[in-house]
Amino acid sequence: MVMEYKIGQIIINIWDDDVDNYVTADSCNEASLRINSILGMTVDTAQLEIFDRTMDLDIRLMSDIKILRILSLTQEGYIDETETIFGGIITECTTRPYGHMLVHSLSCQDYGIFLDTTFVEQSFRAGFSDRQVIQKCFEKADWGTLAKDHEISADQYVETGIVSMASQNYEYASLADILNTICSYSGYSYHVDYDKELHYFSKGSNTADFTFTDYPETSSDISYRKVRSKRDGSSIRNQFIVYGKNLKSTVQNAYITANGIDNRYLLGIEQIGQDVVMLSPPGEDRVVIEVDGIRQKVGVAGSHQYLGDTSTDPEAVDVLISPVSKWIEFYATPAAWKVIHLQYVYAYNYGQVEEDHESISKYKRPFMKIIKADDANSIMGMNLKAQSYKEQFSNELHTITFSTDSHCMGSHIMRPGMWVRFINDWMQIDKEFLIYSVTTIVHGGTLYEYEVELRSWWQESA
Repeated sequence: MVMEYKIGQIIINIWDDDVDNYVTADSCNEASLRINSILGMTVDTAQLEIFDRTMDLDIRLMSDIKILRILSLTQEGYIDETETIFGGIITECTTRPYGHMLVHSLSCQDYGIFLDTTFVEQSFRAGFSDRQVIQKCFEKADWGTLAKDHEISADQYVETGIVSMASQNYEYASLADILNTICSYSGYSYHVDYDKELHYFSKGSNTADFTFTDYPETSSDISYRKVRSKRDGSSIRNQFIVYGKNLKSTVQNAYITANGIDNRYLLGIEQIGQDVVMLSPPGEDRVVIEVDGIRQKVGVAGSHQYLGDTSTDPEAVDVLISPVSKWIEFYATPAAWKVIHLQYVYAYNYGQVEEDHESISKYKRPFMKIIKADDANSIMGMNLKAQSYKEQFSNELHTITFSTDSHCMGSHIMRPGMWVRFINDWMQIDKEFLIYSVTTIVHGGTLYEYEVELRSWWQESA
């Protein structure tokens, strides 16, 4: 059967392993097509119905699917140019008979689905940027069998949000977990496009080249309909307590010169604070103590014997240490001028109050949020997380929902993550909003309807 095409028509291509290529479905029920793209949801979804008149279309789950729109045809009526409006994987298929054909109802997810099934083992010293960490993780990723033909590239569209990160250690972590952790510090977002390219970007870095307005006058003014405005102050949080527990310091070295008289010494590290506990350095099972370079056998005094050797027998250990009170006691008094060397790390709790003064002035009072940052591995990482929360929660959430269509949009491109100016004279609104979600619906092939949600701030939850 020879297919007749028209400009604006939706074409569905599905990968067929038997022919090692894409095959084109008979036709798509264009009215059934929904493409959902939401900022912060790292995977776009699509739903559609396919008419299978020959009843021989082999649809296999996890097969590639491309949803194309015809832009131009040759004089002979063949497809000349298309645009991809969705690319990804078929995850669900429901089939029913309808007259003399089959109807396949498909649910699809874009290639971001493979970030959850791809793993990395990689360590980074402090000082790498988030861009460098992300790109190296994608280069070293184990894509496995599920994603073997769907390697995602992080070469072109990865921005730098954090110039110098704390040290990172990923032990067989998924790419999605790594990206989510980094985003929790940077306040950035990410998605995978339909060409398998990772985009990692600031939620405020992309400004649209058009304006939504109720009185369009130029080609960059986009009209809309069915508008609604909602303001919500329940999620305002403009005073933050950043709180982390059991953070670990870098390896510390302390030196004491023996006087030949005392066998008990305070360690002189009061600046660390009384609420911290000394721990063994990496690779050791207790604090390291040396006298003139000779390693001592160390026991742990008090109720913290789980931190090292539990013995207090002079026959078994040379010196006792109190990791909480921070003193050491030798069984044999070290000779005068002997150098006592300690090597250790310490665990500490960290708390800091941070405020958004402008927001507090605006709303007349502070609204507190406590951030438990146990997953942060440095004070810098915790403060970055606090800054990210400040951007999200310091102001009311103003939401605008409306509909527009492809005739109004013209050649302009709209995607979640863009900032766009919205004007409505009746409601006295004229300010920048973040495009939060776009749902694409097809009407009559050439006409797309867009259901759009704008937000004044990036917010997921209170």
